[in-house]
Amino acid sequence: MTIWSMLAKANANAPESTTSRYGLFTCVSKISQAIAVVIVGLALNSISYRDGGIGSVQLRAFMSLAPIVGSITLIFLVSRVWKHPQ
Repeated sequence: MTIWSMLAKANANAPESTTSRYGLFTCVSKISQAIAVVIVGLALNSISYRDGGIGSVQLRAFMSLAPIVGSITLIFLVSRVWKHPQ
């Protein structure tokens, strides 16, 4: 909801480009979700997570690594794009 409200606020300043911005955002979000599903599927295919012992350790490492990398990437991107008031 936060992302959609931020998009709506950005479009309030330029209503003539609202349709193209919503279309671009929807396209990019759907493609990124599809890529994420493929990556998770490939990673789970390479991990023997159904076995006990080492498979569960690999699964826990993978499941914790993905959010950590995602949050670091998001922090980096926001710090580059965000304009701080002087």
